[in-house]
Amino acid sequence: MATRFCFGLLILFVGTVLVFAENEHEILEVRALCMNETGVSEETARNYKPAEDPASEEILCMVKCIFEKIGCLKDDGSFCVDTMKKKNYIMDVINEENEEKIYECLRGVGKITNCRDMAAVEECFVKNDSK
Repeated sequence: MATRFCFGLLILFVGTVLVFAENEHEILEVRALCMNETGVSEETARNYKPAEDPASEEILCMVKCIFEKIGCLKDDGSFCVDTMKKKNYIMDVINEENEEKIYECLRGVGKITNCRDMAAVEECFVKNDSK
């Protein structure tokens, strides 16, 4: 269950616990920029719960924007797990075993060519949902 909410926190940063330390300022700036670019309101972002709701097109576009801007989604649409690991974008609410499962899943996501493709990224977090 923690990982389901982790995806929401990782992508939307709407929870009260952020464990990004050196990355927090960067992440919050990127989140605001992507919300503006995609038209996602603060209320929509705050109310999104990956464990309960299928992501809307606008949420997935914001998620895609965030991953592009933090360097985890390359121009060719491939997901860069090494960048995610290096910058420690996965939060402490995930145990080490599940963290590796998420990374493995992300390696198999395939090319992200449109916003809807981000649903596969979300699924990597949701299906590895135990602490």
